[in-house]
Amino acid sequence: MKSQLFEQDKMEKEGVAGSFLLQNRHTLKVELNGEVYAKQGAMAAYQGNVEFSFHGGGVRRMLKKVISGENLQLMKVSGRGEVFFSDFGAEVQIVQLENDSLTINTSNLLAFESTLQWDIKMVKPGMQMLAAGLSNVTVSGTGLVAISSFGTPLRSAGQRADLCRCASSIGLVKLASN
Repeated sequence: MKSQLFEQDKMEKEGVAGSFLLQNRHTLKVELNGEVYAKQGAMAAYQGNVEFSFHGGGVRRMLKKVISGENLQLMKVSGRGEVFFSDFGAEVQIVQLENDSLTINTSNLLAFESTLQWDIKMVKPGMQMLAAGLSNVTVSGTGLVAISSFGTPLRSAGQRADLCRCASSIGLVKLASN
C-alpha cells in the first residue's frame, strides 16, 4: 500500500513525559504524566491510562462565568499516556509561561498544565472590548499553555517588550511578565 499518509512527516512525534508538542500545525500532543486542563471536547485521541473529568473551577469562578456570560468549559485530564487535542482544524501555538500571565479569549484556550492558575477577567471598556468581548481568561504562573486560532497569530511590533497583541481570530492576546 502506498499513500502520502505513510510519509515520514506524518509519523507520530515523540516527546518526554510531561511535554506539550505540536504533532502538526493543528494537533497538540501531550505526553501526560500527571494532569492537565483542556477545553471540553478537544480530545481527538489518546492511548494509555488516562481519565477525563469535568472541571468547573469552583464557586467564585462559576459566579464570574454567570455574570460575564463566559462559557469556559474545561476538563481535567489525568494519568499516564499520550493525549492528542485539536480545535476543529484551528492552528495550535504553544506558549511557555515563566512567572508570566497570558490573557486570551476563552474560546481560544486549548490546554494548559495544572501548575498554572486561571481566572475569568472582565475586559476594561474601550476598543479591546469590541475585539475581545466582555471577558477573557487569564492563565498565570510557570508552565505550558496551548492556544488555538483560525489563522496564524501575528505579533505586532510594540514599544513594550512585555506586551504582545496577536491578531487573528484570537482577538487580542496580552502577555505580561509578573
